Amino acid sequence: MVINFTRRHIFHLIGAIAVLIWIYLFVQLYKDIHAHQDKSSISTFSSPEGSWFEIFFKAKKIGYLVDRLIPTKTGYTVKENLFIKVAFLGYPEDVNMNVVCDTDKNFVLKKFDLSLIADKLRFHISGIVKGRELIINRRSGGKGFQYKIYLLNPPVLGISMFPYIRARRIAIGDVFSIPFLDPTTMGQHEIKVKVMGKEKIKIKNIVYTAYRLETEIWGNPVIMWVDPDGRVLRQQGLMGLVITRSNPQDAMANMASPDLYNIVSIKADKKIPDPRALSYLKVRINGGQYNDKVLEIKRVTLPKTSLYEVPYKEKDLSRYLVSEFNIECDSDLILKKAKEIAGKEKDPAKIVKKIVDWVYKHIEKRPVLSIPSALETLKGKVGDCNEHAVLVTALLRAVGIPARICVGLIYNNGYFFYHAWNEAYIGKWIPVDATLDQIPVDAAHILLFHGDIEKQIQLTRLLGNLEIKILEFAHDKANRSHKTI
Repeated sequence: MVINFTRRHIFHLIGAIAVLIWIYLFVQLYKDIHAHQDKSSISTFSSPEGSWFEIFFKAKKIGYLVDRLIPTKTGYTVKENLFIKVAFLGYPEDVNMNVVCDTDKNFVLKKFDLSLIADKLRFHISGIVKGRELIINRRSGGKGFQYKIYLLNPPVLGISMFPYIRARRIAIGDVFSIPFLDPTTMGQHEIKVKVMGKEKIKIKNIVYTAYRLETEIWGNPVIMWVDPDGRVLRQQGLMGLVITRSNPQDAMANMASPDLYNIVSIKADKKIPDPRALSYLKVRINGGQYNDKVLEIKRVTLPKTSLYEVPYKEKDLSRYLVSEFNIECDSDLILKKAKEIAGKEKDPAKIVKKIVDWVYKHIEKRPVLSIPSALETLKGKVGDCNEHAVLVTALLRAVGIPARICVGLIYNNGYFFYHAWNEAYIGKWIPVDATLDQIPVDAAHILLFHGDIEKQIQLTRLLGNLEIKILEFAHDKANRSHKTI
C-alpha cells in the first residue's frame, strides 16, 4: 500500500480529540451548578426557555451553543445544539453535536440521546436510567452494542444543569457539588464550584454586576460569571476558551476556523536524526504535573520465545482481554477478522506482528476528528493514531492476547506530538505502533499513561504547557550516546 500522507499528520490528532472533548465538557459546565439543598427549594419552569451563547478560542469565534428547556408532565426535556469550526494543518472541520435528554422534576436524568457529526464521523449513543444503572446503547459498524454503568450518584448531564442556576439563589461563599456524567466517555466525576464574590463585567457594551464562580474540570481552572437571576453571562477556561451569552443573529455570524496545530505540538530544542531508529532517549520535561522531571526511554528487547500460547488464560490480565466502550473485541466482525489474520498461529509474538502489519497496510492514514471505535475503523478503514490503536487493541484481545492503549508523545521532524500506540503482552509487555509498523517501538515514544479516551482527556492539562529538553540520545548499542546538555 502506498501512503502519500506525511507522517507528521498522523501523530498529533490525539491532542485534537482532547481539545474537542475539552470544548464539549467546557460548554457543558456552564450549566453544571447545583447546590446540595432540599429538593423542595428547586423552582419549577412552566413555559419553554432558551439560551444562545458564542464560543471563542484564543479570541477567535469558533462556534455557538443553543439550548432549550421544555416542561413536560413528568419533568423536563432539554435540547442542545453545539456547532464549532476548527482546522488542523489547513484541513477545516465542522463539528455538530446534538443532545436531547429527559429529566424528572428535579432535573435528574431519565434518558438521553447524543449524536455527533464531523466530516465522515457519525457518532451516536443513547442511554436510559434503570435503578442504579445507566444502560448505554451505541450503534457501530451497523450493529448495536449495549453497556451498563453502575451510577455512583443520581446522574445529571451537563445539558440539564442550567435550570439549577436559575432555580437557586447564589450567595458569596457557597460551595456547589456537581455529580457530572460525561456522555462522550461515560465518566462520572464530582465537581466543586465556589462563589468567590461579585464583579462588574462588560458583554456587548453592556456592564453587568455578576457573581464570580470558580471550579476546575480535569484539573483545568474554569471561571464563570452569573447574574443575580442565575443566568450565566460569561465563562473562561484553559487555552483561551471563552463562552459569552448572546442572541441568535450574533451567535451564528462571523465564525473562524483556527488551526489547532500549535496547541497540540511541542517544538523540540534539538533535532534528532533518524528518530525511527532511536534506541535511547533522555529528556527533561517541565509543565503540567511534570516539575523538571527527567525521563529515560529505552527500546524494549523482544523475548526470544513467547511464554504462552493463545489464548492467554491467567486471570491477572483479564481486564485487558474484554470489550470496552469503543474497543468492541467481542463483535462478530472483529472476531472474524482477528481469526482470519492470525490463521492457525498460536505464538502470540507472531500473531502480534501479523495484526500490526495488517492494520498498518489496510488502514488509510488520514486525520479523523472522531471518538474512535475499533469496529467503525475496521469498517471504514481510515484513521489516525487513535483509530489504529483501538483497532489493534480489539483485534489482539479478540484472539486472546492482552492489549492496552498507550498515550504519550512522539518525536518527529523537530517536534514532539501527542500520540497513541499499543502494548501487547507476550510474556512481557511489548510496545507496538501500527501507525508506523513498529515492533517494538523506537525510543522516541515517550509514554505518559495507559488508557482509552477518558484518560486521553487528561492531555488537556498538558496542552500548551509542556517544555521538553533533549538531554541525550543514541541509535544503537554500538554507537556512543549523543549528549546535548
